[in-house]
Amino acid sequence: MARLWRLEIQGSSNHTFDIDGEFTPTRILVYDDASTDTTNYQAEPIELRDVWEIRGAKLRAATVEALWDSIHTFKDRFATSGSTRATSFPSYAKIVRDPDGTPADEWVLGPSTYEGFRVEEIRFGAVEESRGETFGASVSVDMRMSASIRQADTNGLVGWRQSVEKSYGPDGLLVLTWRTRITTQENTSAETKAQSYAAIPTSALSGDDTYLTNGPYGVDITIVDAKEQSSRVPTVVECVSTVKQWGISTGATSAQGSPGEVDYSVTTEVTPDETITTTTAAARGPGALSWVRDQAPVAFNTKREISRTSHNEARCEWVKRASRYDDALSTSRIEITGGHQAKAFWPTIAKFRPVLAVGAFLPWEAVVTVTVEKRGSDLTPNDMRFPGKLPAPWVFFEDESYETEPERVELAPKDQSRTGDLWRREAKLVFRSADKPTFPLLAQIAKATAVERYLTGAVA
Repeated sequence: MARLWRLEIQGSSNHTFDIDGEFTPTRILVYDDASTDTTNYQAEPIELRDVWEIRGAKLRAATVEALWDSIHTFKDRFATSGSTRATSFPSYAKIVRDPDGTPADEWVLGPSTYEGFRVEEIRFGAVEESRGETFGASVSVDMRMSASIRQADTNGLVGWRQSVEKSYGPDGLLVLTWRTRITTQENTSAETKAQSYAAIPTSALSGDDTYLTNGPYGVDITIVDAKEQSSRVPTVVECVSTVKQWGISTGATSAQGSPGEVDYSVTTEVTPDETITTTTAAARGPGALSWVRDQAPVAFNTKREISRTSHNEARCEWVKRASRYDDALSTSRIEITGGHQAKAFWPTIAKFRPVLAVGAFLPWEAVVTVTVEKRGSDLTPNDMRFPGKLPAPWVFFEDESYETEPERVELAPKDQSRTGDLWRREAKLVFRSADKPTFPLLAQIAKATAVERYLTGAVA
C-alpha cells in the first residue's frame, strides 16, 4: 500500500518515519524570563516557534535486528557530544507527500523559513514484527520538535495564548482550528500581529484541504478592546483560523485565493441500452469556476455549467453515454476527413517555387472504430453485438474494413470468479459520402439497430 506521508529528520544523516498516527502543528510565543529589574519585571517576548507533535510515527526496517540498529543510530544523534555534535545533531525536519509516487516537500521545519531547530521529546513504543512484508519490523515513535520563525516581529507582543482543535466528522475528514488570543503593548496593533502569525500556514496544508476562514489573511479576527470612535489601536484580539480536509485533491490553496468549499461526485446509471456516467463538480469561493472546470473528465458527450457570481459559486456537470448490448459495453470513435478539393504542390525546376495544384472534390470519409467488452464465459458474436452502421448517404466500403471475433483478454480474479472473464471484440469501418453528411454521427450510430457482424452476413 502506498504511503501518503513521510517524516524525515535531516542533518548529516537522514532518518525517515511513516506518519501513520496524528500530526498536530501549533504556534507558541517564547518569553525571555531573565530580568535584573526585580521591582518592575515584565517578561519580554523573544520569538515565535512552530511546534510539531507527531504521535504514532513508524520507524521501519527489514528485520528486528536492523530495526534495533536504526533505533540506536537515531538515539546516538542526540547523545553525541564534543566537536562532532554540530554535524551529528539533526538540523531540520520535513514532511514529504506521496513518497512512493512523486515525492514533494510539503512542510520544511528548517532553513530558510526557520532557524533554531530542536527535537524536544522522543518516545519509543514496543517493537512489532510482521512476517512476509518488505518492512518486517517496526516501532511506534512519538516526537515533539520545534523551530523559530525567522524574522518574526515580536516587538510589542505582551501575551499569546493558543489552543488547537482537531475534529473529525462522520466522513472521517479532519477539521483543524487554531484559536489564538493576542495582547500587545499600547500603540502596537494586535490585529496586524494576528494577520501575520495567527493563520494556519499554507505549508501545513496537504493538498486536499481548504480554508474555511477564507479571508485575505486566512484568519477571522475579533477585536476585544475596540474603540472605533477614537480610532484606538487594538491591543487585544481573539482570532480563529480553520482548514477543512476534503476527499479530493484541491490543488494549491491560499487564503482568499482558492475555493473554501468543494464537492465532487461521479454517478453511474445503467439501463438496458446504455451506461450513463455523470461527473459533477461544485465549488464556493474565489476561483470556484476555474476549479470546477479543472475537474472535467477526459471524455464526455454533454456539459452543463452554472456560475453564480453573486455568491462566488460554480457548478459543472459532464455526462458520458456508452451503448450497452446485453450487458456488453460498447465504445465508438469516428475520424472525419475529406469533403474538400484535393490540393498538392508540384515541384519545378531550378530555383522556382513549387506550384499549387487544386483538383477535384474528395468524398467525405468517416472511419469508425468500435470496441465491445463484456464479462462472461465462452461468449459468441451474438453475445457481443456491434452498434449499427451509418445510414445514407454514407456508403460502406467492406474491402477496407475489418472486424474481430470475441477474444478473452483477461481472466476473472479468483475473488470475483462469478463475474466471468473479460472478452473483447473490435471493428474498423470505412464509410464515404459524396454529399455533406449531417451531424452528430455518434448519435446516428447509437440509434441504428445492433448487429452481430458487419462483414459476414450481418444479423439484425
